[in-house]
Amino acid sequence: MPDSTTEDPPATYKWLYVPFLMDVTTFADYKALSQVDDRFSQFIPGRELRLTWRNDLAFLVFNLRRANKLVNDVDAFEAWLDCALEKNPGSPLSDYDINFGLIRKNIDNRLYQKLLDGRKAHALMNKLSCLLDVWAVFEKMDTDNRFPEIVTTLRLLFENRRDNLLETYKARSLMMLGLLTFEDTLNFSWYNEFLRLLATTSSHTRPIARILEPDFAEIVATYETILHQLIITENEKDANFAPAEEPDAPRLQKDFETTTIDKHPAEKMQLRHYQHELANKALTGKGTIICAPTGSGKTVIAGYIIRDYVRRCRLLEHRYRVVFFVPTILLVDQQAANLRKLLGEELHVTSLSGAESAGLKENMLEILAGDVVVMTPQIFINLYKSPLAKKKIYIRDFTLMIFDECHHCDKKHPYNVIMQIVLNLREKEPTKPTPQVVGLTASVGVGALSVKAESGDAAVNHIVGVCARMGVLSVSCVKHPENLMELKQMVPKPIDEFITVFPPSVDPFARAIAELADQIQERFTLYHEAVAGDKAETDRLPTVQSTGSKNGSSKTSVQYGNKLAALASLVKHSNLSTEDKVYARWLLDYLKILYNTLKYNELYPALAALEHLRCSQRTIVEQLADFLSKGQKYAAKMRQIYESVQTRIRHIEDTGLVQDPADKNCLNRLLQEVNTQYKRDANSRILIFVDLRRGAFDLSLFLNHHEQIISTFGSDKVSALMSCSKQGESFTVPSRKEQAERRTAFEQGKLNIVVSTSVCEEGVDVAACNLVIKYNSVGSEKTYIQRRGRARAECSRSVLIALGSEAEKREYLNMYREHVMERCLAMLAEMDDLTVQKMIEDDRKRQKALDDGDQQRRNAPTAIVDQQIRCPGCSVLLGSTDALRTLDDETVVLFNPALWDKMKMDKLTKFDSNFTSVMKCSWASCAKCSHRWGTLIKYADCFFIAPRLDGISINGIHNVYKGDMKDKWATLIRTQICVKPLSRTELIAMYNSIFGQKENEMETALQANLKMLASHKKGHVVEHE
Repeated sequence: MPDSTTEDPPATYKWLYVPFLMDVTTFADYKALSQVDDRFSQFIPGRELRLTWRNDLAFLVFNLRRANKLVNDVDAFEAWLDCALEKNPGSPLSDYDINFGLIRKNIDNRLYQKLLDGRKAHALMNKLSCLLDVWAVFEKMDTDNRFPEIVTTLRLLFENRRDNLLETYKARSLMMLGLLTFEDTLNFSWYNEFLRLLATTSSHTRPIARILEPDFAEIVATYETILHQLIITENEKDANFAPAEEPDAPRLQKDFETTTIDKHPAEKMQLRHYQHELANKALTGKGTIICAPTGSGKTVIAGYIIRDYVRRCRLLEHRYRVVFFVPTILLVDQQAANLRKLLGEELHVTSLSGAESAGLKENMLEILAGDVVVMTPQIFINLYKSPLAKKKIYIRDFTLMIFDECHHCDKKHPYNVIMQIVLNLREKEPTKPTPQVVGLTASVGVGALSVKAESGDAAVNHIVGVCARMGVLSVSCVKHPENLMELKQMVPKPIDEFITVFPPSVDPFARAIAELADQIQERFTLYHEAVAGDKAETDRLPTVQSTGSKNGSSKTSVQYGNKLAALASLVKHSNLSTEDKVYARWLLDYLKILYNTLKYNELYPALAALEHLRCSQRTIVEQLADFLSKGQKYAAKMRQIYESVQTRIRHIEDTGLVQDPADKNCLNRLLQEVNTQYKRDANSRILIFVDLRRGAFDLSLFLNHHEQIISTFGSDKVSALMSCSKQGESFTVPSRKEQAERRTAFEQGKLNIVVSTSVCEEGVDVAACNLVIKYNSVGSEKTYIQRRGRARAECSRSVLIALGSEAEKREYLNMYREHVMERCLAMLAEMDDLTVQKMIEDDRKRQKALDDGDQQRRNAPTAIVDQQIRCPGCSVLLGSTDALRTLDDETVVLFNPALWDKMKMDKLTKFDSNFTSVMKCSWASCAKCSHRWGTLIKYADCFFIAPRLDGISINGIHNVYKGDMKDKWATLIRTQICVKPLSRTELIAMYNSIFGQKENEMETALQANLKMLASHKKGHVVEHE
C-alpha cells in the first residue's frame, strides 16, 4: 500500500471537499487564486454580485461543475486548499490529510478502487454527491442507532438544511468521509451497513444502492444473516435448549403476548341445519372428519366449533389453544382473515407459514399468544423438532387441531407426520390428554379404484384408512333428508361438459421441431442397439419420414415419452463407458426437451413454445460448459449439435414457421367458451386450470392481449395464479402479496379471468365464479371435485377441453370415483358409531403393525456392523457407519461434531424448491482435495452433512454401490448396514459443535438459497406444479 504522506489523493477524494471550499472562499480569495489559475475567475461574478447562490440550485450545480474540473489539476487544487485553510483552520478542511491517511489504512483495495481511484469512481461519487437523499439516510442512521459519530456531525447541518442548499452538498460529503474513514470491526462492514440503510430507508434511496451494487439485495441479505448470527454467543447456545418432555397442558397465552389483547364476545354465529349436523360430533368432543361439498361452509363450521370449544374451556377454567392447519402457504392469510371475521374480537387469531419462518423472524413463538393459530403443517414440524427454547412448540401446546383439506394426510405429507407424532404420544402416555382432532374435506377420495371394481369395499377401506391416520373414530356427513335437501339448494353442482379437440393436421412449426429431434435421434442410433438389445426394434424411436407426420404428432404421444424414459434407464444400467453414457444421456435429455416443446406447442401459441424451448435448453448449456471445461470426450460433438439446433431455431423464426395462434384448435375452442360465457353474463368470473406454471403465465398473457377478450371483458382483465415457493423460473412469478391481490381482484370483479395451476384447487372461494375450464388438465377424483367446486354461482359450468380422448376418459373415471366415494360415505353414515369405530381401530392396528415391521427390519443385524467412511479423493477419515443417522424424512446424515474443519462449502447450482424439515445450504466438499461428499443441510436449527453414496467411500461396499446404486441409501440400509435415528442428545451436540465464522458461513449459504426462492431469479424451467 503506498505511503499516504507522499501519495497524492485521487481526484474523487478531492471532490468531496469542494462544497467546503466553495463555502469559505470569498470574492477576494477568488481574485487572488485567479492569478494562479485563470479558471478561478469563473467564480468571481457570483461572489461579486453577492448572489444568494447557496439557495440557487441551478447556479450552485453550475459552479460545482466548474469546480469538478479543478480537482484534476494538482497545483490548482492545492492552491485553493491552502488558501481556504489559511483563513479557516478549524473547518473540516483541516482533516484533509488525516482522513486520507485513515482511508488508506482502513479501506480494502476493492472498495478504494470502486469508490475513489477506479476508472468509474469519479462518476460514481458524482452521482452520490448529487442524488443521495442524505437527510433521509441521516434520520434512518439516527433511528437505527448506526454510525453515531456521523449522526452527531450532521445534526447541526440537518437543522439548517432549509436555509442553505449548500448544506445538503456538505452533508453528503461529510457522510461519505465519515463512512470512508470508519474502521470496520469483525463481521461489521460500514459499506454493507450503508447498503442496508440505502435499501431500507425509502424508495428514493434504493436506486442509489443499485448504482453501487446491482445485486445489493443479495449482499444485504447475507450481511443481515451475519449480524443475526452475532446475537448468539457461545455461552448462550448451551443455555437456551427447550425441555424435551411434553408439558401437561398448553403454555399460557399471556406468557407470549407482547401487547395487551382485549377480547370481547363476538356476534352470534348462525349455522344452517345441515351445518349443525356436520358439526355435532366435534361439538361433543369427538375426533371426526367432516365431509361436505366445496361451498358448503366448512370454514364457518370450523369457526363455530372453535368458538364453542373455547367458551367451554373458559367456563371450566381449562387451558386451551387451537391450531388450524392449511396445506399451502397461500391459504394461511386467507383462512386467518376468515377466522378473524367469524370470531371477531372474542378470540385472538395469529398465523405463521414457512415463507415467513424461513427468514430471520426472531421470536416465532409470538404465535402462541393466539387463542387460534393458523399455520402450515411444515412450519409446525420445524418448530416441534427445534431444540431451541425460543422456537420450540409442543403437541400439548394445543388442545384442538383442525386440519383443512385433511385428505392430504397420507404417506410423507406433513399432515401425516404430525398425526404420527400425536398418535405415538397417545400410545406412550395414554393417561395424559392429547388434542382433539377435526378434519375438513370435500374430497376424501377412494384410493386406487378402477372402473371394473364391482364393490365399494376398497373405497370404504381407503376412507377408513384416512380416519385411522387422522386418529379420529368417526365420519361426519349430512344424512338427514331435510338437511340433504337444504344442502343441495345451498350448494348446487355445476354442469359438467366435455369437449374433445385434436391438433391441426398441418403444423409447420411442430414439423420443424420434430425434424430437429430426428437429427439428434440419428446421433443416438450409435447406442440404440447396444443398450436396447432384443428390444431394439420395438423401442426404436419414430421419425418424421417414417410416419409422414406433418404436425409433429409422431413425437408427442405418451408412447414416445415412455420410450425416451425407458432408453434413459437402459443407458444408465448398460455396459457403456462412462463417457459414452454421459453423451447418450445428454442426447436423450435433448430429445426430452424437444418432446416437451412439441407437447407445449399443442396447447399454447408456437411463439410461447419456442420460448419454452430456449429456457429448457439452459440445463443443456450448463452441462455442455461443464463437459468442455473438463475436456469430456464428446464435448466437441455436443457443441456441434447445440450450435446446429440454435441455427435451426433462428431459421424457424426467420422463415415465419411460428404459426398464428388462430391455427390452434385448443386455443380456438377456449376462446369460444369464454365468448359464450360473456354472452350469458358480461360480469362472469372464469377460472382456467392448466398443468404447468409456465402454461399459466403464457396463457394469461395470450388472453390478456387477445382482441376478442379486450373487446368483451376489456383490457387487463386476465391474470395468472401459481405457487410462489419455487424459484428459477424464466418468467415473472407473482409474490405472495401479489397472489393475494389478484385473488381479491378476482373476487371483486376487477379481474374476470384467472389462469391457475393446482394452487387454486383448494381455498379459492369466489361466489361469483360461474365457469371453470380445465384446459387439457385432469388429475385424480379429488382434483376433479375440488376444481368443479370452484364454480359457485347458480347455473355455473365445469368444462373440460381435452386434447384427444385420453384426458376425457380419465375425467369420466374421476366422475365414477366421485360417485363411489359418495356412496361409501353414505354407507358409513348409516352404520352405527361403534361399528365404524371398530373398523377404524382395526385399520390403525394394521398400520401400526406395518410400521413396527419396518422398524424391526431397519434395526435387524446386518452384514457390516461398523466400517470407516473416508473421502474417496484423499482418504481423510470422515467417521464410521456407526456415525450415520436418519432424520424423520429418511435423509441420511453424518453425526460427527468434529467434522467441520475438514469441510468446505461450494455454492449449489440448483436450489431447494420447498420449505421442508430439511433445507439445503450448499455442497459439502473436502477442504483438502475438493471432492464433493454431499450436501450441507439445516435440520431442526442444526447443520449436518448429508453424504451421497457416490461421494464417500465405505470399506467393503463402496465398489458395489458406485455408479448403478448411486444414492440408494434405502437399499444399503435394508441389506448391509444398520442406521439409527438421530436422537435429541445428538441434535444438541451438533448444535453446540459449531460457532462463529463457520456457522455464519453456513447460515449465509442457507439464506442465499432462501433468497433465491423469494426473488424468483431466472433459471431452469420447472415443468409441473
